[in-house]
Amino acid sequence: MPDSCIHVEGLDELVKLLEEQTPRAADRYLRACGKAAAEPVVAAMKANVPNTRGKGTGFMADHIGSTARISHKGGGQQLTVKVGPDITPYPNGGTLVSMVARFLELGANTRLGKTTSVMVGGVLAKMNLRKHVRKNAFQRAEDNIPAMHFLAEAWSQSKAAAAQAFFDKKDELIEKFKD
Repeated sequence: MPDSCIHVEGLDELVKLLEEQTPRAADRYLRACGKAAAEPVVAAMKANVPNTRGKGTGFMADHIGSTARISHKGGGQQLTVKVGPDITPYPNGGTLVSMVARFLELGANTRLGKTTSVMVGGVLAKMNLRKHVRKNAFQRAEDNIPAMHFLAEAWSQSKAAAAQAFFDKKDELIEKFKD
């Protein structure tokens, strides 16, 4: 199982509670558990957003969030919670927040002055990233974006808190419906 997942089993009491509810209400309660689990991860990601040059506006941190979805496959329910930057573009026709976060997370070589192949909408396109070539090695080194791994670090710091938040919300729901 990948390190980016928390696989939860043994929720018999919660399953029994959800079966007593309407399907729509059961989905809502399960999503509430997922959203509670996402809160510590979102907070850690927002705190870890890099601001290396002191020019940060907080735009990326403002657009880190979560979505919780339920799928009904094979006669059961599966909760999937996705956490991270959304696809909102930066102001004034800028790049998508998720794209900038990917470059900061994994690093990038901008390959100034070289033609590179890029997948655009499922089509392989060749594009020239810049029309000029910089002269010295120092300037070329500045074009490389080093990997910062701020999202992976936030996940590793907060996954235990996410699991605990899920179980706390589950226990809260069970107590609420026992009354």
